[in-house]
Amino acid sequence: MKYAFDNASLLDGTKDMCVQPGLCVLTDGETITDIVPAGTAPAGYTRIDLRGRYLLPGLINMHVHLAGSGKIQKKQRDNEKLVRRILGNPVARGRVIDRPKAKRNARLDAGLDPLLA
Repeated sequence: MKYAFDNASLLDGTKDMCVQPGLCVLTDGETITDIVPAGTAPAGYTRIDLRGRYLLPGLINMHVHLAGSGKIQKKQRDNEKLVRRILGNPVARGRVIDRPKAKRNARLDAGLDPLLA
């Protein structure tokens, strides 16, 4: 089946990820065959008007973790090292492991469900 996804705001997955409004994405089965200006789909396509909605053709990784500044981190964290460092600190360990464990045990001793807070 041939579809024309007309009047799309396209996010194409390039480095800059700029929105490209007013486009029509042509498909044949599961394959994108062309991207043309909105309203110019050839005959033989089932037209779907997206009315300016976003379209992300293909598989685009839109998941990202930003630093507190909002900028992408150049160096990835070593999470294993971070966890070892936190748990090696007695104060942090008490807040992360021991305190919740004590709370859970107190709820169990009182006959309450430890998963419901």
